[in-house]
Amino acid sequence: MHEIFYLASQHIDLQSEYGRQLRRGYPGVSMRDLVERSHYHRTQAMTLQATHLTNEQLVAAALQLVLRLMGTLISPANLSGMHRAHLQGLQKLLPHLHPQYREVIAMVSEFNIYHVSADHSTSDPTKCELLLAPSSVQNVSTGPFYNDSLRLVGTTDDSFRIMEEITNLRNYLRPYIRDPNSSAMCYVLYGRADNIRAAIRDWVPQWPENDPRNEYGVDRLHQLMMMISLLHTICPLSRSQWVPSSQFIPLINQAINILQQIPADSPLQTILLRPIYHIGWAAFFPAQRDAIRKSIKRVRSYMEFCNADAATTVLEEVWRMTDDRNPGSWDVPNVAHGLGLVFLAT
Repeated sequence: MHEIFYLASQHIDLQSEYGRQLRRGYPGVSMRDLVERSHYHRTQAMTLQATHLTNEQLVAAALQLVLRLMGTLISPANLSGMHRAHLQGLQKLLPHLHPQYREVIAMVSEFNIYHVSADHSTSDPTKCELLLAPSSVQNVSTGPFYNDSLRLVGTTDDSFRIMEEITNLRNYLRPYIRDPNSSAMCYVLYGRADNIRAAIRDWVPQWPENDPRNEYGVDRLHQLMMMISLLHTICPLSRSQWVPSSQFIPLINQAINILQQIPADSPLQTILLRPIYHIGWAAFFPAQRDAIRKSIKRVRSYMEFCNADAATTVLEEVWRMTDDRNPGSWDVPNVAHGLGLVFLAT
């Protein structure tokens, strides 16, 4: 219960009209009291005894970690990598969950894979130790129950493996990109990129027929995210006189068009921050950047998660560096690290 109380205390903006109205209903409770109780529940929620647990306690511990990680998305103070400790805890607990809790295992596995993949694609391995790769923990059970219950893009299709390959390519290139005298664009590299491009082109998610993600083209949006991420990786602006590849413009505009079609009050907003963030890395023109800002604002308004604010801050700095023709703008995870923002763009 401490996790729920903590999340509630962080999710409600007590300075908003709703928050002020809520406080008027409890005149004997001060702001200081509320802040102290929030800190108390957070401290209690973070206390986890992970030894000699029963099956039921292991399930409870896994759910606690899920809630704690959600707390890192809500709280502005938790943008310095705290989520990684919770994801590591989930990776350690998952193998010990009894098969009888298949619904919990499916949900926690999906949650873990989704967020580990997001962490990998936005982390600089020279700055932090990477979590287990998404492909190594992708053990979500198959079957009608699981396929119908999983909602997050990438957990039962191949997109996270593709993003992992793009991330590995970026990690390989990072030292060469930082060295202006190097030439890392070799035939082997382009061969790997061509294989990834083919995998992106062939990627087709298998979602239920009436799934709302099909209605608004979220599948195409994620396909565009992967392709734009690949192009951003192998076509750094610093190596092309700061003129974006002609392949970028139609892909980014197509992605923006999809984002603009999704209603601001649609539950799909809960899974849009990651593609928006990655597409924003390559936004070169003012109109594209303005559309990305508006898309993040819609996610922020729907979710009220502070990680959307962090995503905006990082993108604004990347765009500033790009306009200044700073080669460091290519390395977005390093830009985020320099701003003290190590967060989950989910």
